[in-house]
Amino acid sequence: MEHPYGYIKDNKVYLKGFLGQDDRVIGEVKEDEASTISYFEARFDQLKEKVEKLKSDIQENQNKGSFLMKLIHLRDSLMQADALGDFIPLIEELNKEEEYLSEIIQANRSKNLEVKKALIQEAEEMKDNTDWRETTEAYKDLKMRWIKTGPVEKELEEEIEMKFNDAVQHFFENRRHYYEGLALQAEENIKVYEALVVQAREAHDFPDAKVAFEISKKIQKEWKASGKVPAEKRQPLWDEFSRLNNRIFSRYKRTLNPGPSMHPREIIRKAEQLTDEIKKLAGQPTTYELIGQAKKFRKNGRNFR
Repeated sequence: MEHPYGYIKDNKVYLKGFLGQDDRVIGEVKEDEASTISYFEARFDQLKEKVEKLKSDIQENQNKGSFLMKLIHLRDSLMQADALGDFIPLIEELNKEEEYLSEIIQANRSKNLEVKKALIQEAEEMKDNTDWRETTEAYKDLKMRWIKTGPVEKELEEEIEMKFNDAVQHFFENRRHYYEGLALQAEENIKVYEALVVQAREAHDFPDAKVAFEISKKIQKEWKASGKVPAEKRQPLWDEFSRLNNRIFSRYKRTLNPGPSMHPREIIRKAEQLTDEIKKLAGQPTTYELIGQAKKFRKNGRNFR
């Protein structure tokens, strides 16, 4: 049985060769030749619908370039399809769509190249910035924009990626070195604080209160001038340091205002005794002996004030 695009021979269904292909078997007769031919024609109609659907999707979508691989796969499948029909017009339609998509992709890649060059410039301008927190956030945004930007021409892709990544890596390497330096510096600063605590202990145990106080003033100034360390490591040292210096100051203060050396009850008793003696003198006539006693009482009063 003959068909415009194939034939049946020895109970097998053949598709006539096209676009340089030889005739090939696409199936065999199952019930009768007419129904078999209809079956393979229906399969061809399904392929036509797929082509039309793809063309419609391309027109309706903004990201048209994303359909290129789907188009290529569909065209390749047409060359091997088990169906009866005129495949050449379908393939030609897909060829035209491919040219259309290629033009769009080329334009997009040119635009993408310009966008990525601008992103590289931004990355270059920020790479030596030492505002670590703000610049880190800026690079996160920059990398997100880079990812969202489509591809460039294959021959330029490696070069463009390298320039961008070099600038980004330069900043993050600088940041890493900075924080490593901070960690080392913090370790050195902790040693300074520990040494000042040791000096505070020695000053606290020093017998001369005035010398201890002078040492305390000096090491407190040094403490204020010392560098930064993590709060959780600094706080225990500060607690001991401040406690020792407070005790040193309290001891020094006592040397300036020694206060009475007698027990308060003894002072009261002496004061009452002195008052009685003065009352007795008040009733006697004034003599040199009496004046001498009054001076003595006055001196004694000063001694236990």
